[in-house]
Amino acid sequence: MSAVPEKEVKARIQSVRQHLKEAGLDGVLVQTRPNTFYMSGFTGSCSLILITSKKAVFITDCRYIEVCRREVKGYEVVLATDGLPACLTEVVQKMNLKTVGFEGEISFDMHTDLRKAVKPASMKRTSLVTDARLIKSTFENGKLQRAQVESEKIFNALLDFIKPGVTELDIRNFIVHGADFAGLDGISFDPIIASGKNSSLPHAHPTKRKIGKRDIITIDMGVIYDGYCS
Repeated sequence: MSAVPEKEVKARIQSVRQHLKEAGLDGVLVQTRPNTFYMSGFTGSCSLILITSKKAVFITDCRYIEVCRREVKGYEVVLATDGLPACLTEVVQKMNLKTVGFEGEISFDMHTDLRKAVKPASMKRTSLVTDARLIKSTFENGKLQRAQVESEKIFNALLDFIKPGVTELDIRNFIVHGADFAGLDGISFDPIIASGKNSSLPHAHPTKRKIGKRDIITIDMGVIYDGYCS
């Protein structure tokens, strides 16, 4: 996966900052993986981002510090030695924050830990980052278009592979291995392959059923290119 350009990251940070005041926030916490990837380009699984009007802080632990140095630009990087919430407490001590936004998708336990970490500031649910992701930049549109091109390459090859006797699972595996062979990040969801009587099922799971002559085959597939899904 190629890095997200620093210019792109800074534009995303600025976009969030522009909406803090109208959202009634002094800062926003970002922890869900889709949103931390969007805001920083970080591909690891342990991170916490705090964005205020003046600071952009990226917190991770020792397992990901090397990856962070390669991928994360435009942030003050802080190494957590005793868990992310405890590190956040140290970061916000001198910030005088009154209201901090959090993502509604986080777990109850994480919300409890974050609420303790930012005290005496209050917590307010926000969709600032998720809303920002709705508007794609030229950079993102390029990634989405490339993801679609790669998906169509696999699909076109798949048309030559499908023949009577091949199973639904064979087709599913062809798609998955095709994404791996092409050097992509993977599949954007487990492919739906449904043939014959199974083809009327909206979200059918591939089975060992063999494709018959003149069978109808439902195929729903997608791939991930540099973090973007077709």
